[in-house]
Amino acid sequence: MKSRLWLLLLLTIVLLWASPAQELMDKLQKAPGAEQQTALFRQYLPQVRALEDHRKLQALWARSDQQAMQEYYDELAGKHPQNPDYQYLRLRYLESAEQISGARQLILNHPEFYWGYRLLAICLSEEALASQPFNQASRSIWSDIRLLQDGLSRHPEDDALAMALFLLHFESNDLALARESLMQVHDPLALTANWQSIQSFTLATKDIELYSVKLPHLISVYIEQGIIAKEDSLAVYNDQLGNFRDQLSTQSQEQK
Repeated sequence: MKSRLWLLLLLTIVLLWASPAQELMDKLQKAPGAEQQTALFRQYLPQVRALEDHRKLQALWARSDQQAMQEYYDELAGKHPQNPDYQYLRLRYLESAEQISGARQLILNHPEFYWGYRLLAICLSEEALASQPFNQASRSIWSDIRLLQDGLSRHPEDDALAMALFLLHFESNDLALARESLMQVHDPLALTANWQSIQSFTLATKDIELYSVKLPHLISVYIEQGIIAKEDSLAVYNDQLGNFRDQLSTQSQEQK
């Protein structure tokens, strides 16, 4: 009986903790302007504890008034310099270079904190996706690789970390480790977002086996988005694989 009462008490506490975030979401729907929404965020956010709630609410606030949002989380991080949640939230909407620098420091200060690794991985992957050259003056590729490897050892199922490692290893021309990292990525959206890099890598290494393993993930995203009909998926797969073989043959002829 006591254990049941304790469980009910715990459930009540959890619901109370979650309620400020839900109440804020409800009130935001009725607030017509950015000024009113900012007032609501400032009123309710001090009561929000869960990081995931902060992440969702911060994204909403950034859409209506990013400057006010940034000022709030700058202030919150300043008041709680040892809290990794608030340091991470402060970094999320800064410029890429500031995010990368801040994420490195966050990882060093709090190596057990998952979101530091995630932030670094996403920023580095976005730079690669945008075809922006990495700023060699502001970072060491090897230190970033070591940080992300440590993160992946702590979170071995995280596709974002494995994808970032693939891109860094590919950039540093460590093709065996790049392949090993890419084989750990199974999220179709992560693979699709970085497909240009994957295609470049598999062409450079003439790795038709790896290409054929990852191609169905790309096709599955296109089916979900309505770009490809499900019944056409096998034909599309065979066509793309044939095109890949043709590109490899062309490369071979050009190198002779």
